[in-house]
Amino acid sequence: VLSLGMLGHLRRNVIPTRESMRGKTPQEAWIFATNWSLPPEDILEFVAPCIFGIETGDRSGPYWGRLGQTLGWEEHRRGFPNFRQHTVYMGVIQLVFALYALVGTLGRKPRNPSPQPSPQGEGVGGSCSPQGEGADVLGRRGDVFFWWGAAIVCTLLAFGRYFPLYRLFYMVPYLSKIRCPVKFLHLVELAVCVLFGLGLAAFLKDVETSRRRDPHPGPLPKGEGGEKKKKRKKDKATEEEPAAADPVVLRKMTFFAIGALAIAIIFIAAAGIVPGARQALEKHWATMGLRDSALLMATMTGALSHAAALFFVCAAVFGCVRYFPDVRRMEQIALVVLGLALGCDLVVVDRRYVRVRDLTPFYADNPVANTILDTDAMGRLSYHLSSRGKFDPLWRNFRMNGVDILQARAGRSMSKEYQDYFAAFSQNILRLWDLTNTRWVAGPWQKLAGLAGRLGAKAVMRFDIYNGMIQENPDGAFALLRYDSCLPRALVFHVWEQCPIEDTLSRLAEPMWNPAGKLLVSDDVAAGLSGRLPSPADIEYYSRTRIEIAVDIPEAGILLLNDKYDPEWVAKVDGNKVEILRCNYLMRGVQVPAGKHTIVFTYRPYLLYFVLSLATCAVLLVWGVGRIWHEHGKATKKPSRVSDSLQ
Repeated sequence: VLSLGMLGHLRRNVIPTRESMRGKTPQEAWIFATNWSLPPEDILEFVAPCIFGIETGDRSGPYWGRLGQTLGWEEHRRGFPNFRQHTVYMGVIQLVFALYALVGTLGRKPRNPSPQPSPQGEGVGGSCSPQGEGADVLGRRGDVFFWWGAAIVCTLLAFGRYFPLYRLFYMVPYLSKIRCPVKFLHLVELAVCVLFGLGLAAFLKDVETSRRRDPHPGPLPKGEGGEKKKKRKKDKATEEEPAAADPVVLRKMTFFAIGALAIAIIFIAAAGIVPGARQALEKHWATMGLRDSALLMATMTGALSHAAALFFVCAAVFGCVRYFPDVRRMEQIALVVLGLALGCDLVVVDRRYVRVRDLTPFYADNPVANTILDTDAMGRLSYHLSSRGKFDPLWRNFRMNGVDILQARAGRSMSKEYQDYFAAFSQNILRLWDLTNTRWVAGPWQKLAGLAGRLGAKAVMRFDIYNGMIQENPDGAFALLRYDSCLPRALVFHVWEQCPIEDTLSRLAEPMWNPAGKLLVSDDVAAGLSGRLPSPADIEYYSRTRIEIAVDIPEAGILLLNDKYDPEWVAKVDGNKVEILRCNYLMRGVQVPAGKHTIVFTYRPYLLYFVLSLATCAVLLVWGVGRIWHEHGKATKKPSRVSDSLQ
């Protein structure tokens, strides 16, 4: 439910906000949608990690490539020179074995399921193709072709504006809303992972078959007669030379050993040549405000040397398999070497992007939160203690303790109506608290002292903040106020009027307006003119997806729930579904007849997302079961009559 709700948040808030940022002309929209396109030269970083720097603003290796650069920056110097917070490194070993999977598949003919006679004329041969047994590990050729095709297509899409055909992709409905084409590389990473596994499996099978084969199988079956045992010993005495290893496998190993060695030499040579271009590079770096050329040069040469070292490892592994095929446990040795190389590769590259955070403040005891939660009356907190950033530990601590904070996280995309609502009361903060059930205010005592003792606000506690954690202190620099004049979370109004949505905010912001006297409803409902004061409502259960409220009212009214209006909520009165009304511009309510009633609000995510999720799961399930059934059928297929006669 939460993940589907996140999709709903994207549809209602993020996408509309992005639409407002796209610009008014088609050209402005195109520039906005393709600003984070992968520059073609950055594909060198697929094998040379951080050759153009680690990330923008990183002092240990600032990124100086073109990713995230504002269009035309080199001419007008406005906007971003670049902006990147990640690497596009795919991994040398991973790419080498992905290529191994492709080469093994291209050189293989489709398998004939019917067994063929062995060269010795006895029994049935185990392999139907002279292309090596490793190819059989790959399964169907379509798997390798599919993932390689996906990797190539997604890489081209990641180029964005640098790929001429991206215009056609951009013209497809809804696909123009994709802002960062470079994120297609996440799909490339997935494809490379799958291909790496397929290639490694084929390699290990080829290592096994690269040994020269013993024409005499292992021990005789149990119960074999003495005459056959004597014959076996006689054959061993006059044993001929073992059969040669599969020539196709040996050629493949030779090709990859020589190729990896050649590429390693090229990278070593490049690491030696790059310092010769220092003057031209320094000129380019200076235009971006980067002056530490020694650091940038060290990052480049280090990346090239890193790639060369891994290509040397690959060359050594393939070379050893090729020229020392009879070494015992070659598969285990190759796996250990590759595993150590992969581990070192991950440590060297990933440590640059590891951010160590002390999470103690996230879970520390919070006396302010405890005071709020121990109170019977529900109420939101107006938070003024820290920046409310994404990784703000104190703000996170309040959220983890279950405190309902009025303000959203700083930098989060919010809907236009939400922004307009807060802007309308920017000069009348008390009215905002009245309408939003904001019962608590936490902030610097110096700023809140004026509210204490007047307008129903009083200081509940004083405290200090040390290292992101709260400590009680009677003379502390911060305070928690209680504001009892706000509307409760739920209340039944008997007086209301219908007000167009475009006029509601101005009415609510009028200085003489009394939020507790009359309710404004934006839907088409008859006005309520009873004159009776609002009736209380008892919240019996409250969660993020379900709310239960009990009322006992002398006459009909509208139950106001001071939570944000959302069409994906469903309301029922005594089990009967009723329409949710939009009240006070942003809140929700339902009409309730006189008497005792139970009102239940239930969150029902957008049905389309739910259907799409089920359809996707069903397709994947059918595909997976079909593959298993198909492979099982191939494995249990009965031999043909020709093979029966051969046996």
